[in-house]
Order: sequence, then structure tokens, then C-alpha cells
Amino acid sequence: MMYVAILRVHGLNRRWATWSTATWLSVYLFGAVALPLRYPAELLGEVVATGLVVGLILPAVAVSRLLDEGPAFQVLTAARPMLTSRLGWSSAVLVGQTAVAALVASGMSTTPQLLVVADALLLTAAAALSVALFGSSLAWLLPLLLVSVFTAPDVVPWSVNVLYRHSLAPVTFGVAAAVSVAAVATYAFTGSVGLWSRWRGTWRDAADPAQDS
Repeated sequence: MMYVAILRVHGLNRRWATWSTATWLSVYLFGAVALPLRYPAELLGEVVATGLVVGLILPAVAVSRLLDEGPAFQVLTAARPMLTSRLGWSSAVLVGQTAVAALVASGMSTTPQLLVVADALLLTAAAALSVALFGSSLAWLLPLLLVSVFTAPDVVPWSVNVLYRHSLAPVTFGVAAAVSVAAVATYAFTGSVGLWSRWRGTWRDAADPAQDS
């Protein structure tokens, strides 16, 4: 029962499962069905379509919901230390998301599958880092910023565009691993409250009964 309660606190329920499944289904249908129909003569295995990269933000943000720990004032006044549990939980979330991404990508015969998995891990790690820095409500911030920078014309040279170039997939995995380590380490210390909220102290407003009167 204790583990069930922990999962419920993190939002792992039927509603979340439906939402997360819908995001991955959308990514799969776009990459495995829509792209081959729209670009039947496109040279395969060279790049990942912009729509697919943008679409990967959705499952990244969806899975980051599992990093939420509940009201900030309850988390920050908890009696027990949470460092170890946060390390384990955030690592499990990233590993699980990578496994799902690999499964989804395996059905995309016309898309660079390795790069899809690497991009999914990178954007999920960025979402987790966003949670750790800015709180769970802003999980979308860093993934959206990352995709915007690498998608905008003439911002990132094509030779080093790790989000789109198939030949750079191993490099993308390396970057994703580094961001994952940073995200897990930061989340272990800050939790879903976020470093920014801790610094500003805005969570105290919810803990102060006088604010509700």
C-alpha cells in the first residue's frame, strides 16, 4: 500500500497513463504513417522531420509529470530525507522513457530510429532538469527552448545539429546522458519544487494560513 500511495503522489494513475499513451501514439502515427505518405520519395535515414522533433516534446512533458511530489510546502517540510528516493525515481523515469522511445521508434522504418530515441531521451532529460530548476509547472520550458534553438534557421550550424542529423546520433546520446546526469543530480536536491522557487521562497505563501483568510 505504501508504494501505491507513492505512485499516486507522483501522478502515476489511469489518467496519466492515457495522456502519456496518447502523446506517444501521436508521435508514432506521425513518424510511421504520416511522413511516409507525405514524403514517399524522401531520402531515408538522413534527418528527422521537424514535426517529429517538436512532437517529442509532448511525451517528454507528459512523463515529467511523474516527478511532481505534491504541494511544495509539504515537500520542503517533510521529516524524512528524500535524496535517495529522488535519485532512484528520476533515474527510473528516464530509463523507462528511453525504453518506450525505443519501442515506438522500432516501428518507424522510414525514420532514423536511433536519433529518435536519442532525441526523446534528451528532451525528457531537459524536461526533468526544467522541473528541478523551475518547478513541475514549467517542465515544458527547457525542452521547448532546446527545440526552438536547434530548429530556428541559422542559429545552430547544420554540422553540429544533434537534434536533426542522423550521423550525429551517438553525439546526441552523449549530450542526452550528460543532461540526464545533471537533471537527476539537481532533482535529487531540489525535487519538484525547483531551485528557483526555493530561492524566491514563494512556496511559503501556501504554507501560511494567513494567506487564505
